[in-house]
Amino acid sequence: MQLDEVKYFTWVSSDNIYYPTYVEKLRTALNNAPANVGLAYSSFRHIDDNGDFLKEPNFEGFYNYHYQPKESLLDFCFIGTSFMHKKEIAAMIEGYKLEPVKDYGYRLRLTDHCEIVYIPEALMHYRTNSPLSVSAQQRNSKEEHRRWRYAFNLARQEARNIRKVPFLLTIIYPVQDGKEGTIEKLEQLLEQTFSNFKLIIIDRSFDKSAINVLQHIEDPRKKFLNLPGVTERESILMGMKEADTPFTLVYGKGNFPSSTWMLNNLIVQGRLLKVNDNAIVDHSVFKVGKRLIQRKEEPVFGNLYKTEKLREILSI
Repeated sequence: MQLDEVKYFTWVSSDNIYYPTYVEKLRTALNNAPANVGLAYSSFRHIDDNGDFLKEPNFEGFYNYHYQPKESLLDFCFIGTSFMHKKEIAAMIEGYKLEPVKDYGYRLRLTDHCEIVYIPEALMHYRTNSPLSVSAQQRNSKEEHRRWRYAFNLARQEARNIRKVPFLLTIIYPVQDGKEGTIEKLEQLLEQTFSNFKLIIIDRSFDKSAINVLQHIEDPRKKFLNLPGVTERESILMGMKEADTPFTLVYGKGNFPSSTWMLNNLIVQGRLLKVNDNAIVDHSVFKVGKRLIQRKEEPVFGNLYKTEKLREILSI
């Protein structure tokens, strides 16, 4: 954009409804903010394809969800379509990319160069559940959802790499085949809201049957090890060579995860609990309260370990 008088950018969609004060309040927020603030955003109301409110939200809770530090963008897309940013900041980055999460990726890259300011009120109605919306396409197609998920995680991982944010967790996933159960376990893991982990998939089959199938489920954080015929313990030991993170989890057996938030909750508790030298954090703390499980000779699948303690358990 070569027009010198243009200072701010935003965009609107024909299927959304914008309040008369939409531009004014976003522009005023940027004008009144410190110079290092380059993006202003607000809350919004959800409507369906007919223009009716989907539900009456808890406004305080909904507003509080949007009011987060910019670092939280690495985990959650809390900036919606009610926004405005400075042209000078936009000139520092490339344009939109990573369809179908181009808006999210764009804001992540903007916030590499500026701070953000939040307006705690709704300035628009955001139309969801439209038959032509991206979310509707994802609901109706597994492949479209996988495509969206890959782009979403790629945008987050690229931002972490630029900001030099290291992985917090290593997940070791030993597998013997590429059957439906193995695929479903991988899908459940990739659906977790917590994303700052690297995934080591160890194919124990003699014919790469797991790699041949799972490689088509794309994710920027995963790595394959081909170790035909090794035992489960041997595969875990080999996976531990890749574990250079504060926490490690061995994955694949049991009911973990039981929800998309399970891994996030486990990490939060792992950070908060004062774990003694002979203990690990078990995911069942979220069902029966906080408890510690004493050190075992073998790792328990689905438990969160401090990596150095897991090495002691495995005697490595």
